[in-house]
Amino acid sequence: MFLFFDSSFLLLLLSRFLLLLLLLFSSMYSDDYSINCQSSSSLTSSSSVVEIQTELGPITGLRIRTYLNNRAIGFMGIPYALPPIGNLRFKKPIPYPKWYPKTLTANGYKPCCPQLDINGLPHGQEDCLYLNVFVPLANLPQQQQNPIGRRFPVMVYIQGESFENGDAALYGPEYLLDWDVIVVTFNYRLGILGFLSTGDEHGTGNWGLYDQLLVLRWIHDHIESFGGDPSQVTLFGQGAGASSAILHLISPLSTGLFNRVIAQSGSPLCSWSMEYNAANVAIELGRKIGCPIRRGNAELIECLRRVKLTVLLKEQQQGKIFGEYPHQFVPVVEEVGVAHERLVPNEPRRLISQGHYRRIPLMMGYNKDETAFLYPLILNKQMIGDQVGNLRTYLEEKLLPRFIRATILLNNGGKNTAYEMIGNNAYKLKTAIKDYEHDIQQNILFKYFNFLNSKNYPEMAFRFVNMSTDALYGSCIDETLRLYSTAATSSKQNLNVMGHFLSLPFTNITYKYVFGYRGRNSMLNLILQGNHRQLIGYNNRGLMWWPSNNNQEFDPTSNAVCHGDELFYLFNLKFSTRKPQDNRDALIQRRLLHLWTDFAKHGFAPFIPSLDTPFWPPYTIQRPTTYLIEEKLLPVDSYHDSATHFWIRYLPSISSSSITSASIIDRTKSNSKWHQSKII
Repeated sequence: MFLFFDSSFLLLLLSRFLLLLLLLFSSMYSDDYSINCQSSSSLTSSSSVVEIQTELGPITGLRIRTYLNNRAIGFMGIPYALPPIGNLRFKKPIPYPKWYPKTLTANGYKPCCPQLDINGLPHGQEDCLYLNVFVPLANLPQQQQNPIGRRFPVMVYIQGESFENGDAALYGPEYLLDWDVIVVTFNYRLGILGFLSTGDEHGTGNWGLYDQLLVLRWIHDHIESFGGDPSQVTLFGQGAGASSAILHLISPLSTGLFNRVIAQSGSPLCSWSMEYNAANVAIELGRKIGCPIRRGNAELIECLRRVKLTVLLKEQQQGKIFGEYPHQFVPVVEEVGVAHERLVPNEPRRLISQGHYRRIPLMMGYNKDETAFLYPLILNKQMIGDQVGNLRTYLEEKLLPRFIRATILLNNGGKNTAYEMIGNNAYKLKTAIKDYEHDIQQNILFKYFNFLNSKNYPEMAFRFVNMSTDALYGSCIDETLRLYSTAATSSKQNLNVMGHFLSLPFTNITYKYVFGYRGRNSMLNLILQGNHRQLIGYNNRGLMWWPSNNNQEFDPTSNAVCHGDELFYLFNLKFSTRKPQDNRDALIQRRLLHLWTDFAKHGFAPFIPSLDTPFWPPYTIQRPTTYLIEEKLLPVDSYHDSATHFWIRYLPSISSSSITSASIIDRTKSNSKWHQSKII
């Protein structure tokens, strides 16, 4: 049964879907640091053990088979840090010591980090800081003494899922291994355990990011033992993982640890990816749990170190008013210490705009309908209730206000931060924020919902998905690309098509894509699981409406390309029962794997005549080209530019700690156009 504000249902919809069958991996642990998590290998193995020598000591892995039945080796469950338990909770990770002369057995995945499963139940283990290394053998002779023998480029994947969920065991490397790259996956701390911050030396925060940093250092120091090339490391991630990758790109601590980045559906400029009021969030958490909040942050952190894991996970979900939003336990700007010794020394937007980032090749993009996971939420019959006959009331008084509050004002601690900036003039601020909410809502209505049929709920949902995709993904990714590629404009360029990678400043080459292919696999289908009948607008053929420019019925869920859909073609996802085997899906998969792995190997997008891929021009300020990855591939200029400008105007206005109260109030004076719009 769907309930609008029931937390377990909303978590089901909006926890990035990639844990849909995680319970299949469950087993029990007895201590308080673990709850329901499995450590085993689900790769196809030939049951042949391989041992290699490393500076840390001998490691044994398993011979495995790739998707195309090529030979590879999997080293699963390598510890990279001491277990962050007891006094090490809420501290930076400590590197795992050498195990020599003992031999480390790395033949199975280790537990995921603590999180809530799809039913809202605690899941995972605090002793979770392990990584996995997968090495292709490139059909080398079995008799060769060195089981690896050559140097491969390395692709390091950072999983996403809102900084609250994720398990490296879900992302099978079998597809990527067929393209002669080493794949590294890993777990890092999540939620409260990974991102709680008091804003001072007692709880600097970003523990999960420091876990990621330690993995990158581990790879830099040890990947040669596995046949990897430390000078060819590509960092790629999806959702929160993409945001993390960009944070490492602009961090002084990550310099020299990788030389290419692929960011899929995320950026630290997105409103959901940073928290600017972490100290108050930590104090509120302590108050709810019963920890002392008046004796200073040192005692607060010590108290939270002793709190049961199940209690922390339960509190992590409190305060969410629109699905998983607002995000509270996410990366923060570190305020303590010398800037070059902090992982996030300043606001990401400021760091990028001021040029504080590495000049390396960057590929960024997002999926056409990122927020299609909202369809079951906003079209649920029980949630709409007695407003079923009044779409305008539902949209204006329920749906949009909660979306704006959760993703713009409360996300990033925006409203609380604004209160602090105003100080004693709280009444003036409340009025300004109320005016701001009204102003942005009216402009959203005009831009996205003008001439909307008052009884057409499926069309409203379709437009809402377009709006929220622009707001939460498209605009912030576009802004990141614009800021990042600005440095290229200062260099003399020749945008000659065939010589593009010779004429552009190669170290700063930038690409943008939009993934718009809907295949047999779909995250939205996994969420709906045939429950269309609970959605308003459903008939016996599906969720139907008539677009104004088309006389045929149209189901907006049938071709939606949801958050995470591209992962079906890059990874052997363990919850997916359908593999890309039909001709269309298989072709898209080959194209994606070729584009991603060639970028990892060479730093530029390849031209692949055999796969019918047209030339992919770099993204520049003069020519902001988007590569549409659909059944046919097509480069287009200025994709959704107006939406980007619209949201760049509004989203940073309150959520950024650098904005003054005056600018907040000034934004409320912008002309509202809703009086010109119509719902008919």
